[in-house]
Amino acid sequence: MTHQRSDAKATVLEDRIYICGGFNGQECLNSAEYYDPVANQWTLIAPMRNRRSGVGVIAYHGQVYALGGFNGITRMNTGERYCPKSRTWTTIPEMYSPRSNFAVGVIDDLLFTIGGFNGVTTISQVECYDSDVEEWFDASPLSLYRSALCACVVKNMSNVQDFVHQPTGRGGMPNHNRASHAINAGNAAAATPPPAPPAPPAPPAANNANDQQQVDNRLLNQLS
Repeated sequence: MTHQRSDAKATVLEDRIYICGGFNGQECLNSAEYYDPVANQWTLIAPMRNRRSGVGVIAYHGQVYALGGFNGITRMNTGERYCPKSRTWTTIPEMYSPRSNFAVGVIDDLLFTIGGFNGVTTISQVECYDSDVEEWFDASPLSLYRSALCACVVKNMSNVQDFVHQPTGRGGMPNHNRASHAINAGNAAAATPPPAPPAPPAPPAANNANDQQQVDNRLLNQLS
């Protein structure tokens, strides 16, 4: 490669390997390049608009998407895409969750971002991007918090309905036909976690010390 880099990501588009961002030991990078196996050489392309280490990179609808990552100061929820024809980067709408070191995948013509690290904690959030409407949608979260993970598309699964993403409130999920395949991220593909147990009922208000003592006793009995 023309630049040394770690914590970068790569994808394949039109028989070329594109690699974006990363860290060179001193700073996060905004450089990107591709490898042409016919010419057997690496070629730099236009730099990204943002420095991105721990970035998510994937080919989607004929363009290279670079999502999230760490810019040396904070984890980002921004994204951009590279068009090989115009040789330019274009900003796309922001994700709901900032994240670095997450998994990406394309399924049912939607681009998914899965898990990662938001700068404070490892996360389980999953969201998907529909380029037809230029919008992000929430999907079912992972059943476990995961960072520095990878994902792949598994085709022809007979139990695909166990893994199909579900809407969780923000934005209505686009109406795409569901094929018999699913994204698998560490055997925890968009599985909805069990609901939390209901909280104990709130005690009634007390008018005096005796009433308060009775309330405390009833609350202790409920929690025991």
